[in-house]
Formats: sequence, structure tokens, C-alpha cells
Amino acid sequence: MQRHHPALARLRDAFGDQFAIHLQRTIHNAIVRGSEGTPVHLEPEDFEVYRMEEMAQSSTVLMVDLSLSMAMRGNFVAAKKVALALDSLFRTQFPRDNLCIVGFSTYAREVKSEGLSSLNWDEFDRSYDTFRTDEAQLTSAETVSGLNQLVDEFRGIVVAVRKLPTSEVTRQVVSTLAQAADDEELALRKLRGSFEKLEAPAEVAEPGPPAKSPPEGAVEEPQAEGAAEQPEAKSEGQNAEKDETIFVQRDRSLFDAFDAQLIASNSLRREVSQALTDVSEDATAENRTAVADFTGKFAVLTRKWDAFHQGYDLWRASEGGCDRAEVVATLGGFVLQFGELANSVRSLPGAVFLQPMGELFVEAVEGEKEALKRLRGGWHPFDGAVYHALDQERIEAQRLRRQVATGLRDLLARYEITSPEVEREVERASRSSP
Repeated sequence: MQRHHPALARLRDAFGDQFAIHLQRTIHNAIVRGSEGTPVHLEPEDFEVYRMEEMAQSSTVLMVDLSLSMAMRGNFVAAKKVALALDSLFRTQFPRDNLCIVGFSTYAREVKSEGLSSLNWDEFDRSYDTFRTDEAQLTSAETVSGLNQLVDEFRGIVVAVRKLPTSEVTRQVVSTLAQAADDEELALRKLRGSFEKLEAPAEVAEPGPPAKSPPEGAVEEPQAEGAAEQPEAKSEGQNAEKDETIFVQRDRSLFDAFDAQLIASNSLRREVSQALTDVSEDATAENRTAVADFTGKFAVLTRKWDAFHQGYDLWRASEGGCDRAEVVATLGGFVLQFGELANSVRSLPGAVFLQPMGELFVEAVEGEKEALKRLRGGWHPFDGAVYHALDQERIEAQRLRRQVATGLRDLLARYEITSPEVEREVERASRSSP
């Protein structure tokens, strides 16, 4: 079963559209249709053209609300997940595109991808600072409610820190960060636990003088409407005041203790941030080495691939001969030669950020190898159509090779690798055609 590839299609354009004719396929279609002798007579349905693939590049800006309302309403976690997902998508699937994350509250600032995981902790600090400023004007019940919200918010931070991925390089750094989060959570819980509910004693109404009954024969004056309701409304207000929960803080110094813990945690976080920066710089150096290694091997393999095509095209130009056994044996040699190339492609360096390009390269070589095997099994003399499937796979493989070359060119620019030989090989691979 043949796949349809957008790189090659029948001519179905309106008059005046730009197109690049695939001359070999066009003449082949005319001959198969029945055109004999020279000149070859072409019909509109004989034409096949190359379809140009657009290589677009985009820049995206994601705005993240960092105001206190996001955290208080529980919306910030979802916003951070979107930002992390987009950052991962751009890094793995669209390395040529740019993503900029801007956080805004009192002012706007750019948030680097490595700083996304720490946004929750920064926002918690802002929430606590706001609570601490307003605490003097809050009732005891409002103070305890605010502390409960802060405890719930920080619990999510502790869980997130414990779920951070670790490696041999970052395990100690992440462990230190987790310990800082645990210490801060413990201090916060102690602060909340210092507030105790005050149980007010039940008030017993003192007995008053007995109500006087009106004199015999006296007529009771009717009260104005609403007059009897006023004492009742006052009584309800008094009951509301009596029902309000009151908390008493047994140890006021725990506020100072938590403030000190915040300072210690922030200092430790700065140290962790610097350590991660150092690790990132080391990783960048490793990435540079991986990119240079991958690109160099890619250049060698594309040269071998093109040399294979040259040998195959020379044989193909001779029409392969008429002896089926001889042709099948020759094609078998081509299959073995191309199989060695495919094995070399599969053994390319497998760094995580290079995997998408490596998979494209493997897909290209595997598709052409399978088409070559089918040609060996289905070859017949004087049948030009038997080569069509392999021609199509070569076009598809070249398209995939071009995508890999384009991605490598961007990585070379990102890591400031200026190897002239590698640049020439990548440029040649991106422009070559079967």
C-alpha cells in the first residue's frame, strides 16, 4: 500500500499558480498513459508537481496573573500547569519557536522557564506579607481563617517540591529544598496551633422584679407597630455577638519565629537557585557537546546516504538489465548496504532533547529501506511503475532529513557552535534533493 505524500502531487492548481514540475514523473505518466514516440504528448492529468513545505517560525507570549486573588481562588496552580506544559511543548516539539512567559501583579516581569517551579513559593511569601500587614486589623477568627488558608496553600508547595524530578547531579539540591519546605511548614503549623478557641461561659439572666399587672378595669394601650420588634432586634444582635468565636494566642513570639524561618528559607532558596544555575551551566556544556556530536555524525551519514543514492541512480539509469535473477541479486546488495546505513542512524546519540530529531531521521531511513526491500521482491523487467514506491519514499525521506537539518541549524545557533564543516554539511543536507 502506497502512502500519499504532500511533497509530490498531481497538478490540481488554478491557472497562474506557482508550481515546480516534477519532469521525470510527468513524462513517465504520459508514457504509461499511452503516448508513443517523440515528442511525448502531455495531457493535464500527466503533470505532477512538488509541493513546497512552509517552514514557519512563531513567537508566543503567555501572560500569567501573579496577584493574590489567583492564589486565594485556587486558580494559580492551573495557570502554572499551563505554563509548564507550554514550555515543555516548545522545547521538545517546536525548538525553532520562541515562548516568553510574563508574570504580572503590581508590575510585570519575565519569568524564565527554570523559575516556573518556584512561582508558588514566591506567591506564598507575598500572601503571607499581605496577611501580616493586615493582621492588626483582623478579628481573632479572621486571623485563624487566614492562617488556615496559608497552611493549605503551603501544603501544595511541599507536595510539589517532593515531586521534583531528581538525578545524580540534582538529588542533593532538591533534598535541601525539600527540607527547607518541611521546616517552614512546621513553623507555620505551630503558629496556627498557638491560637486556642476561647470558650465563653454561659450567661444566666438575673431574676428581676415580678411584672406588675394592670389595675382592675384599666384598659391596656395598644403599642405602635414595630415598637415591640425593637427589643427583639436588639436581642438578636446581642445573641450574634455572643455567638462570635473568639481565639486567643497563647504564644505571640511564634509570629517572630515564623518570620525568622521565612528569612532562613529564602536564604536557602537563593543558595539552591545558584546551585541549580551552576548545574544548568554544566548541562548547557553537555548539551553543546551532544549537539556537536549528533550534528557531526548526521553530516557523515547524509554523505553516505547521498553516495548510496548516486550508486543506485547509476544502476537505475541502465534500466537494471533484463535478467531477473541478476537484478534481484543487485537489489539485494543495495538492501544490505542500506541496512548498514540504517543501523548507523539508529545508533545516533540519544540525548533527551535530541530524541525528536533522531526519531525523524530513523523514520526517514526505515521508510526508504522498506521500500527498497519491496522493490527487490516485486521487480519485473520493462515495468517502470515498479520504481514508483521507492521514488515516493525518497521524496518523503528527503523531507524528513530537511526537517532534521533545520532543527540542527537552530541548535547550532542556540549553543553558538561555529564549526564551518558542520555548518556546510547541514546546509547541503537541507538543500539537497533526490
